[in-house]
Amino acid sequence: MRQHYHLHTAAAIPHYDYQPKNGLTRISNLPTFRNRLLTLSLSIVILSMAWLLNQPSNASYSPQPTLLPPLSLANVPEIKAVDKVSAPPPQTTAKITVKSTAHSSLDLSKNEDNLKQILSSTSSLVDTNKSDKSKHKASENLSKRDGVLELRVKSGDNLSLIFDRHGLNRKQLHKFLSIKKHKKSLRQLHLGQKIEIQHQENGDIDALKLSLDARHDLLISKPEQQEQFLATVLDKPITIETISRTVTIKNSLISDAKKAGLPHKLTFQLAEVFGWDVDFSLGLKKGDHFTVLYEQHFSSEGDKIGFGHILAAEIHNQGKVYQAIRYTDKKGKARYYNGKGQIMEKTFLRSPVKAGFISSKFNLRRRHPVLNTIRAHKGVDYAAPRGTPIYATANGVIKFKGYRNGYGKTVEVDHGSGYETLFAHMSRYAKHLKKGKRIRQGELIGYVGSTGLASGPHLHYEFHHNGKVKNPLTIKFPSTLTKIAASERTNFKKHASTLLAQLAEGTTVASK
Repeated sequence: MRQHYHLHTAAAIPHYDYQPKNGLTRISNLPTFRNRLLTLSLSIVILSMAWLLNQPSNASYSPQPTLLPPLSLANVPEIKAVDKVSAPPPQTTAKITVKSTAHSSLDLSKNEDNLKQILSSTSSLVDTNKSDKSKHKASENLSKRDGVLELRVKSGDNLSLIFDRHGLNRKQLHKFLSIKKHKKSLRQLHLGQKIEIQHQENGDIDALKLSLDARHDLLISKPEQQEQFLATVLDKPITIETISRTVTIKNSLISDAKKAGLPHKLTFQLAEVFGWDVDFSLGLKKGDHFTVLYEQHFSSEGDKIGFGHILAAEIHNQGKVYQAIRYTDKKGKARYYNGKGQIMEKTFLRSPVKAGFISSKFNLRRRHPVLNTIRAHKGVDYAAPRGTPIYATANGVIKFKGYRNGYGKTVEVDHGSGYETLFAHMSRYAKHLKKGKRIRQGELIGYVGSTGLASGPHLHYEFHHNGKVKNPLTIKFPSTLTKIAASERTNFKKHASTLLAQLAEGTTVASK
């Protein structure tokens, strides 16, 4: 009876259905008011479009003519027949016509002058307010002249896309990419990289020049009557300027040199030049100063691309003056000499590391930092980051290489004439270093570490003479001063006077 009631009720309610399990539910697919409204709106739109399509065109519509006063034919001048109607002249716009002609021979040097003339004549058409970043993003032609195409690589570009974009021979592209030595440079292009392509009208390539870096170009060319392409690395033209910098020590060598505008690598190069006379780790005190005359390199675009040699330098260290002058003799060998014409190189270097500072001096009554007992410190400790290179201070033979108690990993070098040096607490040795091997001054022998009894990474350096330990900071090294050859003295004096005069007149950049 109850089930019959639900069936009867469901039949009386529109859009609803009754199921024994689910009960009374709404039927969603029956038409609703919203569906009816949507259907009506679509019908109106369709009918409106059909009515518009069936309307006559505007050409057939003729409005009611406006009445004009009668025209007297007597006042109308005679009309002559005209064969042609001349249109008004168009506005004048700047236009560059690009012609592409075939080249059977390679002559990039002559084309460079033509390119400069074309670029200078069209410089007024270039928006000079655009940033360099926007120039690098463009991959369109920078110049296209007589079969020479210049462009810059944009993001995502490769040689295949560039060849397709400009209609160049893809078969020759495969020959380029098959050059093993330069395959990586040709496949991995960089944003803004400059490419110059000399081609013929049919798309064949005569030469391709790719900028590798600020100093080098890669030239791929095909000699006349040959099918094989040859690759050559060319040096770019650079401009060298002589620059002078003066640094006054107020805080530390590295920070003061940086504030004075001296490149970081040049500071270490200066330490090498005076490495026989001045210990840059300890020797420079507050108030000392030095002046450096060095070569600054610029690209053809005027950008700094590095520096060259130190030409001359002068150091005022605790009342003493040291000078260094670079001179190349008639045989082409370049060396540094002092103001008296004596070679700067000596038997021993003052410091075995280029970076670091002295954390513990030579002291026979020092308290050991680990054992906390009075124990003689027979050398000098150079605190430096782990892995800092350690160099031999003089020519010699490896006497010992191995682990030695509190010294940890140790190397001993015999320099002859009773001189020996010891290097301790190394993290690792230089490759191929073994007992009995001959080494030269400045050769790598190991790296700073903290093996053995060490409170932190540092180098323990000892100096021995005739079996007795000596203070490496104060010992007077054996003199090996050698004067310049007599045949070179006249030229050296002229060269030295010129450089020292430039050094004295150089602009002083004081560190703050």
